[in-house]
Amino acid sequence: MDDHRKTKAKLIEELSVLRAKNQKLEAKVNQNPQGVADLETSSSDIFSAVSVMAWCLDCDKRLSFANSFATETLGRLITLGQHISIYSGNNSAEYSRYDDDVLSTGNSIGGSVERYTTRIGENRWFVTNRSPRRDDDGKISGVMVVSMDLTNRVQAELTSARKAIDFERLVTYIPECFWSVDIAEDGTYNVRYVSPAWERMWGFKPEDIYEDPNLWLSVIVDEDREIATAAFDRAIADKERQVADYRVVSNATGEVRYIEDIMVPIVDGNGAVIGLDGVARDQTYRKKLAEELQKAQKLESLGILAGGIAHDFNNLLTGISGYTSLVLSNLDSNDPNGELLEKVLKTIDKTTRLTTQLLTFASGGEPVRNMVSSSKVIEEAIEFAMHGSKATCQFELAEDLLNMHVDEGNIAQVINNLIINACQAMPEGGQITVRAENATDRDRQSPILRAGRFVKLSITDQGIGIDEAQLGKVFDPFFTTKEKGNGLGLAIAYSIVSNHNGHINIESKVGKGTTVSLWLPGTQEGVPAIIKIESKTMKLRGKVLIMDDEQYIRDLGTRIFEKLEWTVETATNGTEAIEKTRKAKQDDTPFDVAILDLTVPGGMNGKEAMGKMLDIDPSIRGIVSSGYSTDPVMSDYEKFGFKNAVPKPFERDELVNAVYEVMQE
Repeated sequence: MDDHRKTKAKLIEELSVLRAKNQKLEAKVNQNPQGVADLETSSSDIFSAVSVMAWCLDCDKRLSFANSFATETLGRLITLGQHISIYSGNNSAEYSRYDDDVLSTGNSIGGSVERYTTRIGENRWFVTNRSPRRDDDGKISGVMVVSMDLTNRVQAELTSARKAIDFERLVTYIPECFWSVDIAEDGTYNVRYVSPAWERMWGFKPEDIYEDPNLWLSVIVDEDREIATAAFDRAIADKERQVADYRVVSNATGEVRYIEDIMVPIVDGNGAVIGLDGVARDQTYRKKLAEELQKAQKLESLGILAGGIAHDFNNLLTGISGYTSLVLSNLDSNDPNGELLEKVLKTIDKTTRLTTQLLTFASGGEPVRNMVSSSKVIEEAIEFAMHGSKATCQFELAEDLLNMHVDEGNIAQVINNLIINACQAMPEGGQITVRAENATDRDRQSPILRAGRFVKLSITDQGIGIDEAQLGKVFDPFFTTKEKGNGLGLAIAYSIVSNHNGHINIESKVGKGTTVSLWLPGTQEGVPAIIKIESKTMKLRGKVLIMDDEQYIRDLGTRIFEKLEWTVETATNGTEAIEKTRKAKQDDTPFDVAILDLTVPGGMNGKEAMGKMLDIDPSIRGIVSSGYSTDPVMSDYEKFGFKNAVPKPFERDELVNAVYEVMQE
């Protein structure tokens, strides 16, 4: 506004000068009405003094005189006798009225702003004064027009206005709050400007702080208020830039926001601080991100620990499961101990799921996919998750439900997480409805979901529901509305489903419950049955090499295959396995199958050994086995030269079945 007032004052001053010069010009014209044609020459000193365009019109508004500046400005040759309308274009009628008023009243008209068009079509702006011309008898004989070119100034004003508009538009979308205060000699201050981000961060309207300059302090957290005021005072006293970090509680939302406030003093020519300019940055997201990074680093450490525990734990479970199944195979079908041993194996299977959850925190490889019955996976996972809950479950599973090619442990964990969430949403009990049906790409709910057939699983509870504002955050890591939750359940579910090329979606209304829907790729391919192979029916014979760093697993494998009348040799690491493969090949007694552990602490693992063993004996059939690995070998074993994979823990029949399959190739 100050710039506009200065421009207006200057324009008025220049108009006054212009009027004076115009009066001089008019006097000269009236002194010599017959010598108008000589006016340009005789008045060149006047026209050269200021950049003005001057011309004379007769009573018919035809040009009787025009100076050289008019020719230069309009960009064309002025022809005397032409009607002035050809130079004023579409505005000729309006400007003609000004000329008519002068001719009819004899009064001068000053200060009109007019637009004229040049020969090249450019519009130029002028401030114009009109005065009557008189003959010897004092009668009006025409109009004297003097115009000053304002085009550059108008364009500058428009540019300035556009810049102001652009600035306001820019700061509207900038997340930082720009502010400026004026400081009086007595130390009091007034807020001159705050950008729109002020309202987003502090929760007040801009006009509120203009009325009460101390309003910004009112919502600063009590223990941080002194930090802010001290920085403010130091910026004034030391005449140096200051930075203050403090927290505010938004007046609008009650949310705590972390602010970084940069304060820069404005010093006048006398060295006095007359104001402060500042930028307040909302650091809430960065602060939370740093906190989440710390959590992630802790989880990374936990992941390393969990991976090691899971590996060792699965090795132990392999021994328990393997020896149990080995004992079970030695019992008669009517032995009552058989039922007890079957229960032991089922307990081991459930225990295996705990290690799967541990592995979620570790950076494991790709899902180890197998063909599974969708109904079986859903029912078993829900039965396990519902144990001890007050809620009840109603199943609505399609009879012709497609099978799935998935990592059974991963999908069971997803279902487990969803059921636990549903139960926690109904602490006093309620009904959980589980629906499973076949779907196609036409039913898909996500543009990123691949076309094809799917198993759609929906889990609906009758709980408290989720607020719409929180619904978009439910898959964010660490986001939780529970006092004791870690916010990882749905994040893990989302990650697992995505790794299976599926989709997860959630719908919820406060007070009406929540429905979580999964889309997982389905197939009509059948689920292969586990072949129960007894020694009396196992017709295949061969030689097997078992490499594992654990003695009890090597012993277990030896017992299983010696009972099936196989020749068995063992190795503790990859280096030993390579040497035994070379010796067997040299002795013309090669191994038919090699079962290699993928993780061997302090020694060569199965992945490294397999390639070298195939170089020695291309006919050897490799089976990879591990309780944990960061390599994708378990899910993509063929890429690394293996014929099959057996995850730990395994039962006797699972291991034998894997060997049987590779021997059939």
